[in-house]
Amino acid sequence: MLSHRHRCIFIHIRKSAGTSIKHLFADASKDFDDGVLDPHWPPTQPPVSDYYRFTVVRNPWDRFVSGWKYLTSTRRLSLHDVLRNLPQQRPLYNVLAPQAPLNVRWSYARIGSRRRFQHTRYRLLAPIPGLNPRRPKADGHDYRHLTLPLCDQLLDAQGQWVVHKVVPLEDLANGLSEVSARTGIDISHIPHANRKRKGDDYRQYFDEEAQQLFARHFADDIERLGYRFDLGPGVPPVTTP
Repeated sequence: MLSHRHRCIFIHIRKSAGTSIKHLFADASKDFDDGVLDPHWPPTQPPVSDYYRFTVVRNPWDRFVSGWKYLTSTRRLSLHDVLRNLPQQRPLYNVLAPQAPLNVRWSYARIGSRRRFQHTRYRLLAPIPGLNPRRPKADGHDYRHLTLPLCDQLLDAQGQWVVHKVVPLEDLANGLSEVSARTGIDISHIPHANRKRKGDDYRQYFDEEAQQLFARHFADDIERLGYRFDLGPGVPPVTTP
């Protein structure tokens, strides 16, 4: 999401309060959703290179358990099975091709109907290079929600952060107050859509083997984001980027 008026970009990490943030800024600034950055267009490149960029991250173990229980393809599998067979990124289908699965066509149709008006406005009013008025196609959904490391989305080729502010979900109010000060967007209420049920501690699902499997794939997230496994849900990281 980005706003030309407020000159800022929100990089949405799945299962990290993205829905809440979108609701929050949609209420505060009706023109915030001007389009989405093309996945292959770095946010540090013109014409949006001087925009204020922020994201919300979450304890990686907690986020993984949330994604595991959310996805229909994984929720009936054991955590060990999921960690050994993580969803992979697949090539995007041509939704009109005969071989395109029906669920892909249906998801694409839902996305299109939901965004048609905003995309039409974007095409007319915001023809900026590097912006894609269409959201990504449905294929690859599980990969983005579960397998794709956070650091792969937030670091450039040199290992530098592409955002100015990393807001821990566990300290959302304080983090967003800085975002509000930098962008000029008045944030008086922080909603929390899609709140997971209380009492679900991610630590109960990870035995020693599961922790090792997780650390093997998400080593950068563990190292760079400052979280520790023993912190438990709802606790901010020891250090922040």
